[in-house]
Amino acid sequence: MTENQELRKYLVEKNEYNVERANEAYDFIIGNETEAIKHHKDGVYLRYEDGHEEWFNGKNKKENVVGVAIHLGERHTCIAKFDVEDDDDEFVKEFPLLMNNNNDTEEDKKAFITSNFDAYNDLDGKKHTESLMRRGCKIPLAENQYIPSQGEWLLVLMFFKRVQEALDYVCGEMLKSAWYWSSTEYTSYYAWYASCGGGSICNFYRKHCASRVRPCLK
Repeated sequence: MTENQELRKYLVEKNEYNVERANEAYDFIIGNETEAIKHHKDGVYLRYEDGHEEWFNGKNKKENVVGVAIHLGERHTCIAKFDVEDDDDEFVKEFPLLMNNNNDTEEDKKAFITSNFDAYNDLDGKKHTESLMRRGCKIPLAENQYIPSQGEWLLVLMFFKRVQEALDYVCGEMLKSAWYWSSTEYTSYYAWYASCGGGSICNFYRKHCASRVRPCLK
């Protein structure tokens, strides 16, 4: 019997087998749980292997943490504990975003963003990464990872100090004072990237050049 079934059975018994009252009680309990999930307070969370997230307070369990999540209103993202590294060489942690720009379709080009303000609002990292991989991106991402968009990097940088504290707390790799790729493309030749040293996200770089990658988790 599942947990939900056990709860239903318990409520039916407590309400003297009045199914209508039991259903109202069940909807009340589950409804409140759903609202709590939808309305995170703004700030930094730890994400665990089972998918649940906890507000980071420095007293959380450290075991089974897979990433650090950021919530700001309806915006959210979650970065992995470690930068991407080469499958065969742990010292290689810089990669080109895309070597060949001859595979861009007209549909791909529609997703290019040249405005700073539009880039700040771009939260489509998963979609952009799928497009890059289809066109030959060789960054060795795990199955549940994608390259953050520029808007997702903005969330990280807005809570940067707290994110760094959380990464350090869970024995992750703190973000370096370096440039990191975003998956937001500027043109066929350039893509946006973020500076975790100066806090800048209003720059773009040639895709065939190498930069670090801190993936987000799906």
